Order: sequence, then structure tokens, then C-alpha cells
Amino acid sequence: VILILAYATFIASGSLTAVAETQRRQNVLLIVTDDMNNDLGCYGHPQVQSPHIDRLAEKGMRFDRAYCQVTVCNPSRVSMLSGLRPDKTRVYTLTEQTRSHLGDWVMLPEYFRQKGFFTAQIGKIYHTKDGYEDPRSWDVEIREFGKRPPEDQIIKYGNPDGPGEHTNDWAWLKTPDAQTPDGIVARRAVKILEQIVERGEPFFMGAGFRRPHAPFAAPQEYFELYPTESIKLPESPPAGYRQQLVPAAVNYPPPDQPMTEQQQRELIAAYYACNTYVDAQVGVLLEAVDRLDLWKNTIIVFVSDHGYHLGDHGGFWHKLSLFEESARVPLVIYAPDMKASGQSTQQLVEL
Repeated sequence: VILILAYATFIASGSLTAVAETQRRQNVLLIVTDDMNNDLGCYGHPQVQSPHIDRLAEKGMRFDRAYCQVTVCNPSRVSMLSGLRPDKTRVYTLTEQTRSHLGDWVMLPEYFRQKGFFTAQIGKIYHTKDGYEDPRSWDVEIREFGKRPPEDQIIKYGNPDGPGEHTNDWAWLKTPDAQTPDGIVARRAVKILEQIVERGEPFFMGAGFRRPHAPFAAPQEYFELYPTESIKLPESPPAGYRQQLVPAAVNYPPPDQPMTEQQQRELIAAYYACNTYVDAQVGVLLEAVDRLDLWKNTIIVFVSDHGYHLGDHGGFWHKLSLFEESARVPLVIYAPDMKASGQSTQQLVEL
């Protein structure tokens, strides 16, 4: 991802006239989701509905073997945005701040900003809060907000015990899409895109969605797409499977009382609902790309910071493992006039 985006900037920074340079520059729209695994239609999932991400995959290239550097939000994002592996960033946890060991290292959006691109963050791109965010990367910085829904918007709610101290709560909301945090992110991003296009500036925009990160909260209509009786549970591994795993593969103990099958189905359905909800917000962005005629001059990257377990391997939930479900991510890249439009690749790639 870093190399492709940097190449676009290289093309734009040659010895051209100012007008010609502006005409040839490729904009970048970087769409980042949080905790999204590969349970999407374009990756062959038989149940999850993701028509807008699928549409982007039909226009771009789908990477089938894309992997994050660390299977947790903060270090994964620092690695991706710095272009450095964790042995260089030395950020391995949620508590180590972005520039603790990086000093004045130029981050990806900052590099575009230095090259004359207008840069904007809407939602979660870096990890959240001071010390993790990177104000020098952006001309406009609208940080993540609204992690938990207001109680008066919750129709149904569940919070089964999970492994370790991880949250498993889910909530059906009566809130319209446009008033949810991710819905607001998508619509603010569109407003800023409209302003940038009107000014005629090249841009690098990061639009970051919170879901499907827990709590799995989304409007009711998305939950109704996944009735619990339709949810298929992962196959159980052979007896003694967990005891055969190397210690490094097991990052948290199982709960004292395993979830019931109904609780597991409710949790998986809630996760699927959030994937489809995020897909709808991606659709808001792509509608703006259509309307503003940006397909001709904009690179679009869709990616998650890491994957997610849904009860597989005999009861793994959340992330923090080196298994495929946790380390593999969805990655789709579109570029104008690309030769591989609508294709996929099995080549190994890293964030």
C-alpha cells in the first residue's frame, strides 16, 4: 500500500508545469475499518452482505493473502502508516504511543501533505487520543468519537461473558445511519470531498470507521438481515486441540463458563450486522466518488487493521493471535486505468 501510494506521488512530483502537475496527480482515498475480518461477499462468504465493498473489488484488485504486522489496532496502524515493521517502530501494544520511538519520522499522510496534497482525517485512522493521533499529518483532523451508543437508542442488548476481559456486547439501535458515528464520518468525509474538488486541490483523505469493533452496535435493519437461527457455528476441533497449541498461540484463557450456542449465534450475527453496516457507509463514500467524477483521478484503498476470531479453533474470539482469522485482512486497491481491474491475487502482501 505504501509503495503504491508513494508511486502516485512520485509521478506527480516530476519536472512538470504547475498546471500539468495538478492534472496528473492521483488523489488518494484511504478507507480503514476496525477489527474487520474477511467475512465479506467479495471474499466468498456465503451469508455476509457487502455490496459496496464488492463493487469496489469489481473495479479494483482484491488481495486474498494480505496480512497485518500486529494483530491489535494501535501497533498495526502505526506500522501501516509509517511504512515500518514493529521491530523499527517498537510499538507492540495499545499503550505505546505512535511516536514514542519514531521521533520526526515522516508518516504516510504527512508525506503527501509535504508534497502539496490537502490531507484530511475523518474518524479512526491512527489509534485514538492524544499521543496516538498525529496532528502534523493532517490539514483537517476529525477524530473518532462515539464509541458507545446512547442508552436511549438501544432496542435490544446482550453482553455474554467472553475470554479474558474482552467485551462481547452487542446492541440493536433505533438510530438512523446518518446519525450514528460511522454514518457521520462518511457524510462529513463527503462534505470535505466536495469542498476539495471545488477548490481543485489534490488530496489524501483517510476515512476511518469504528465498526465492526465491539460493542457491536448498529441500526436494527442490519441485525434483521442475520436471524440467529440462520447462523452456522464454526466446526469443533478434535478433542485436546487447545492443549496441543504452542503457548504463543493462546493469548487469553477461555471463559470460566463457555457461551451457549445461542449466545454465540447472537454474537456472530451482531458482527455480521456491523460488517454490513460499515459496507453501507462505504457506499456513501462511493456514491460521492461517482457524483464527483473521482474514479478517473483517485486511488482508493480499502483495508482493515487486522482480522477477528468468531468462535473458531475451539472457542477463539477477538484478535491477538497469529492464526489466519486474526492476522489476515481484507485489502482492495483501485487505481485509474489499472490493468488488473476486477482481478484478485494470491500473492503474499503486508500492510
